[in-house]
Amino acid sequence: MTETSTAVPYKITHRWSDRVVYQATKATTAANALLEAVAAKADLREAMLPNVVLPYGARLDGARLDGAILVGARLDGASLDGASLDGARLDGARLDGARLDGASLDGASLDGASLDGASLVGARLGGDFVAATSDIAYAGPVGAGRRTVYAFRAKTSKGTVIVFRCGCFIGTERDYLARIKSRYGKGGDSDGNPSASRWLAECKAALAACQAMAKTWPKVKAAKKGGGK
Repeated sequence: MTETSTAVPYKITHRWSDRVVYQATKATTAANALLEAVAAKADLREAMLPNVVLPYGARLDGARLDGAILVGARLDGASLDGASLDGARLDGARLDGARLDGASLDGASLDGASLDGASLVGARLGGDFVAATSDIAYAGPVGAGRRTVYAFRAKTSKGTVIVFRCGCFIGTERDYLARIKSRYGKGGDSDGNPSASRWLAECKAALAACQAMAKTWPKVKAAKKGGGK
């Protein structure tokens, strides 16, 4: 997939209005405008960048993309170390092989996004959870919102745990089960929808699939106590 260059300097607009958040210095593609904006340390929060196609390995380190619309974006192999993507829409985006070490993904929407081979160590996943490794599993779509359920290995003050993320929710297995049961567990959702029992079964099946995949992940070596060899 290739992008067409504009006849005038490309303008990146705000997601809620026509306000220009960054204007490129020349006629170019959305991808080149984005790369130029990041190099200029522009504030790209809430920017409209759907379906942008970046070259493999593009550098977006430290980019400020909170709340940005990146639905369907091609970000394979992109370097997003330390980037801020809180609340960004990354539904259907391709992030295979991307570097997201230390990036912030709190509240980012990842439904249908592909993260195969992505590096996630130190990424802030939401709440107090920080990715301990790059291990990831996902299944879906499930539930009324046709969401994707993701599993990550995260660090907490109590040690390393497997956490599950779906939409804006993130939590442990117990938290996830409580969440879906509160919504679908009485044979209907808050609106009495009869499909709720099926949605509950889907959510549980996605959880089981992610747990099965997590069992194949390499074991994490326990940290050595003390400073001795």
